[in-house]
Parts: sequence; C-alpha cells; structure tokens
Amino acid sequence: MKKKTIVLVALALLAGLVLPSTAAATRSPQLDPRWANAAGVWSWTEGEFIADDLVGDRQYFHGHEHGTWTGTFEGTAFEPFFGYMFGTGRLWAVIMIDFTGTVDGVSGEALIRLIVNADPVGNMGGTWKVVRATGGLRHLRGHGTWVYTGDSADGLTSYADYSGVFRLP
Repeated sequence: MKKKTIVLVALALLAGLVLPSTAAATRSPQLDPRWANAAGVWSWTEGEFIADDLVGDRQYFHGHEHGTWTGTFEGTAFEPFFGYMFGTGRLWAVIMIDFTGTVDGVSGEALIRLIVNADPVGNMGGTWKVVRATGGLRHLRGHGTWVYTGDSADGLTSYADYSGVFRLP
C-alpha cells in the first residue's frame, strides 16, 4: 500500500511539472498576443434546399447557399449544409463554408465549419471554426460565434453577425 501511495505522489508531482509547460505552449487566445478579434456580417441566399427522409420526429435535409462575408473576413463562399428539424421545430445543421477572399487583408481560401442551432420561434445562432486554409491563409486559425439578425425586405437574403478570434502567424 505504501508503495502505491509513493507511485501516486510521484505521478502527481510529474503531472505538476508537465502540465504547466503544456498550458504555456497552448495558451488561450485571450493570453496570446498573436490572436486578434474577428467581427463582421455574414449574409446568405439559399441556392437549394432538399428535404430528405423523415425518421421518427426528425426531418433530415441538405442543400447549399451562397454567402458573402464582410468585416474581418471579406469575400464570398459556397456553403453546402445538412441537418435535421425536430417535430418541435428545433433545428440543427452543419454548414461547411468554402470561403474565398481575405482575412485581415491576406488573400486565400478557407474551409469553415459552422454549427447552426435554431429554436421554433426563429432564434438562430451557433459557432464557427476554421478547419483548414490555403494560399496566403494557409496558417489561419480562428473560431467564434454567430447570431442571426434577420432577413432582407424581400426575404431573399438572411443576415448574421459573427465574432470571435483569429490568428495569422
């Protein structure tokens, strides 16, 4: 029993030495000066919406839309999506945004994964994360949130505010 206690204490001390150095190497965006704030407007028009199978109380769907990004991210995007809507009206989807443009003045392309959560009364928002990038953006990292803000008067374009952090080392 005494031997087991000594081993556990040794492991705890080792973890105390290793974990702080790991934390310093993977500092949070709030502590790392290479990270900057990202903010702007994302707008989209629907290209195609296809209702798939109805399974239980879930209506599955997929399609694509065409996006425009302004602010920190400036450019256009092809945005395929898939998801499902519950019988209660709640909706969940993933949009894989194929972005072409500039981020903080640097040109390139990026793949951004955007998660959509919507409630039955139309409140919608979620998270976004840069999955990979090419060209001048090849080292781009970023993540954040977005919130739906409404539609154009003709109902053809939807708008959302995005915010978060990014870095281009």
